[in-house]
Amino acid sequence: MWKQEGFSIVEVMIAIVVLVVGLLGVAAMQTKAIQANVFAGRVTEGCAVGEAWMEWIMKQPYDRIAALDVNPADTAATARTVPCDSATAIENFQTWGLGAFTEEQLPNVRAGGSAMTWRITANYPIENTTTVEIDTSVAIKKIDAASSSSPMITKPVVLRFTLSRHG
Repeated sequence: MWKQEGFSIVEVMIAIVVLVVGLLGVAAMQTKAIQANVFAGRVTEGCAVGEAWMEWIMKQPYDRIAALDVNPADTAATARTVPCDSATAIENFQTWGLGAFTEEQLPNVRAGGSAMTWRITANYPIENTTTVEIDTSVAIKKIDAASSSSPMITKPVVLRFTLSRHG
């Protein structure tokens, strides 16, 4: 009888396969963690943009905000799309009757790759109150594929608040 010492080549190959499978699992987990981190960052940007505009709207006169609803007699909201660039936003505000503003008077937050819509409902839920919903949609690139043409996912961030004529 001869005495066997050390590992056979088969045992070494099995150990290497187990190690590689484990490392691939860690790499996949890391990719998902990065994707979740990017998603959280974009949603945070959307919240910050919505919050800044919410505070700005709350500082405006009640009658101007209520007048953004084109039909205050019904409970359907009027949607107003706010462009990302300040110059167009200022023009739209004048067209809508919200007032004349300078760029310095607007919130200084803009998330690239986002779109914002205001939904205004005057006299809702009760008379002399106006409900404003700010929907900031953020675009996030999906990381599932190694292709540069990965699809974009759009996630809404919605803030809703009510203004009162009586402050």
